Amino acid sequence: MTKQNIIRFALYGLIISVLTINLVMSCILIVWISEDRKSLRNVECDLQEIKEALDKEIKLRQDLFPQLKKSAQLLLKYNPRLDYMTALGYAYKIYDCSDDTVSLNILTALIVVESSADYKAVSNKGALGLTQVMPRIWKYDKHLLADPYKNIEIGSTILRHYIARHGLLGGLSAYNSGKKNRSLGYARKVIRIADRYF
Repeated sequence: MTKQNIIRFALYGLIISVLTINLVMSCILIVWISEDRKSLRNVECDLQEIKEALDKEIKLRQDLFPQLKKSAQLLLKYNPRLDYMTALGYAYKIYDCSDDTVSLNILTALIVVESSADYKAVSNKGALGLTQVMPRIWKYDKHLLADPYKNIEIGSTILRHYIARHGLLGGLSAYNSGKKNRSLGYARKVIRIADRYF
């Protein structure tokens, strides 16, 4: 082999090596680009989900805040000693405990009728807190009922039980007196306040 052939052979080898390296690098780049596209698609999907969740949150806040504000204002009207943030906290808890059976407006109205929105209220029969739960009848600890947020939870559960059994009017009456027809005036008062302010 001549020196020229050796150089030519070496150049061909070098060219083949460079082409092989370029081919391998191209394959690697294609894989990376493909992964980047998948990643970009994943990021795009994630961003779309975040946008949809944010849109839902904005709509919920737009729909919810006016209701919470009305609830807080009603609580403040009946108990001017409450500060606005506490009233708003109660209103949010009332919302959290409300559903199709026990609505925000009925539960708020029940609280103002029962206790004038005073979490320290104690009736002459021993009912406690915002929703005036009877600890001896419902077997709840007095300290638990003294917590206004737990009291709202417990009162809404009891009210839900009565409304499910007797309907709204009978349920409110039974909540107050234990009988579905004994306190209809009380029940109508709660409904009237709920209708007036909501």
